[in-house]
Amino acid sequence: MLCYPWRETERGIELFIRLTAKSSYNGVQGLYYDSKERAFLKIAVTAPARDGLANKALLTFLGDKLRCTPSSLALIKGHTERYKTILMTDFSLTVTVLQLKLLP
Repeated sequence: MLCYPWRETERGIELFIRLTAKSSYNGVQGLYYDSKERAFLKIAVTAPARDGLANKALLTFLGDKLRCTPSSLALIKGHTERYKTILMTDFSLTVTVLQLKLLP
């Protein structure tokens, strides 16, 4: 079964993230598959996982990499968990997929 770390919905594109906080660098670490074979984009940020700092760093990192405004991204699930769902509005699925493939 082929899985992607995103899903197109009526509200926008949901991006599924597995976040590692307090890393030595900010960056994309690749894809991660959980025990149910769901796909997540694995991202690391240097911010600690307290007081929402890692979540804010994640949204800033994604905004920079996807070249979008902060208002286009919203954390909709996983505020206190490692697994997160980001809602991306004002994006086309094709453009998003191309931008995600270009992430280093």
